[in-house]
Amino acid sequence: NQAIAQFKAAKDDDGIAAARLSRAVAWRKLGKLAEANADLVAARDYFTRNSNPRFLEKIESEQALADAAANDWQHAYAALTAQIAHRDALDARLKQETTTRMRVAFDTRKTEDENRALEALAAQRAQSLQAAHRIEQLQRIAIVLGVALLLLLAWVILRALRTSRRMRGLALT
Repeated sequence: NQAIAQFKAAKDDDGIAAARLSRAVAWRKLGKLAEANADLVAARDYFTRNSNPRFLEKIESEQALADAAANDWQHAYAALTAQIAHRDALDARLKQETTTRMRVAFDTRKTEDENRALEALAAQRAQSLQAAHRIEQLQRIAIVLGVALLLLLAWVILRALRTSRRMRGLALT
């Protein structure tokens, strides 16, 4: 009762409903089933409005135990069926969250792998471009040297022709 009063003073509705659930468990264990049922109904109303299946599952479990203690087997069975439905909903939500988490992890890893592959490809292309640039430079050097060699050869031929003409002129004299 003090805990509920403190939660009311703090305007903590979640705390009030959770304290009522705990108090209902205590009432049931003490055999005060009417009080337990009143707290279970109040907690169920709050957690139903706020769509909290985890607490609803616990409430239905306690309701089934309270109804069984009162020898109300029909209501105990209905509460147990509701508890199982809430547990199944929780399990399905957990499965969905796990699947989503795994999908996100898989997609992240796949994206990271693709990024690494693209980085490796970019590095390879950069190396290829550097090699092509180096080859182009070597080709230019070879062309310049080839032209220089041709010019030197042409100069040697012209000189040889001049020398040959001079020698022929000397030979005719």
